Amino acid sequence: MSIKGKTLMLEWDKEWSPNTTYSLYLNASVKDFREGNDSLYTFVFSSGPDLDSASCLVRVKDALTNMPTQKITVGLFETYELQTPRYFARTDKFGIAEIKAVKEGQYVVKAFEDANTNLILDSLEKMAFDTTVYFFSNGSKDSINLALSSPRERDKIKNNVFIAPGLYAIHAPSIWHQKEKFLNGKAIGNDEIFSAKDSLVFSVAPIVEDQFTLVIGTDTLRQIVSKREKLMPIKLSYLELLNGDMDSLVFEANDFIQSLDQSKILVKSLPDSTIIPIRVEAIKQRLVLKGLSKRSGNFVLLSAEGALTGASGNVNKRQQIPFVLRSARELGVLNLTMSKGGNYLVRLLKDGKRVKESTCNGTKVSFSNVLPGKYDIHVIIDDNNNGEWDPVDPRNKKQPEQILIFPDATSIRANWEVEKTIELY
Repeated sequence: MSIKGKTLMLEWDKEWSPNTTYSLYLNASVKDFREGNDSLYTFVFSSGPDLDSASCLVRVKDALTNMPTQKITVGLFETYELQTPRYFARTDKFGIAEIKAVKEGQYVVKAFEDANTNLILDSLEKMAFDTTVYFFSNGSKDSINLALSSPRERDKIKNNVFIAPGLYAIHAPSIWHQKEKFLNGKAIGNDEIFSAKDSLVFSVAPIVEDQFTLVIGTDTLRQIVSKREKLMPIKLSYLELLNGDMDSLVFEANDFIQSLDQSKILVKSLPDSTIIPIRVEAIKQRLVLKGLSKRSGNFVLLSAEGALTGASGNVNKRQQIPFVLRSARELGVLNLTMSKGGNYLVRLLKDGKRVKESTCNGTKVSFSNVLPGKYDIHVIIDDNNNGEWDPVDPRNKKQPEQILIFPDATSIRANWEVEKTIELY
């Protein structure tokens, strides 16, 4: 290979096989000198009078959004187990890739992100596949649809973060909840862990040394801690839950709450500063306020200095957190009926943000305390009835669970109850 000016010269030192079609791919290997952009270039030629003429058109959409995906590598593989394609192309802005000049034979179709342009279907890349073995004959043109998603890392921690001064949070599959856990060589009890469906939050305070070591199963996580982080005061933030209890407001701290002085925690209405009677409870790193279900309007949570003491021994500084409560008259109810029974996970989205979700086993699901406005409805076909969306699973050859998207499906009005049927197909 050599370059002369604007010309790329390719030379071969071996003879061509007779009557054979060749496809030459330049996969992100040629870039514009000034712009730096690159493309996939494909050149097809034959050592005989005829070209292989089988082809296929593949449409790739994002499994979550149902939108076309651009710059995705689509390949034909001679077996499902292979990770490198024999033929490939890249999707355009419409999510379409056309693979041409394919030799007659059997192939499996896969798509993958190929962010590192190594033309290998790496296990962590977004991917899609069709386990059907297609037979391509000369002159044929198949049309195939694929749904792209990131495979779930069932045996790996996805994200982890130290929240100074006393928490360590990981985002990991539920299988990690069953693994043995140790902090600096000492077993961690359940009272030192806050568990959610796909996350774990550990109490790691007090931190004596300049680092700590957390062992979960066979994984070891080490965290260096600065003096400033050790001395960080306790701080609250309002936690808006998707399907929260209207009588409970949740505020989350950056440490497990060791002790609570209720006399230093007040809720006042705005703008008149009337003190509202409440019940306060500390549950691990969460501060829960109760007794507000019949209230509406603008309020502020006031926590005086020293109201909270964390496991680190640190206390909070004075803090004010405003929040809004809506009355039942200011909210609406949405009752959905599915056109056919099944296991579903139903989500309400407003301006692209998920605001409510609920499982549906059968045909009926209801959402209460919904703010007025227009909502998209997403219905996930929950094949395994685990209450969550499952992406592509290449190990078990499972497709991502189907998501049916109904944009602007319903409008909610204050103090109204809306009945709607969702036609599933």
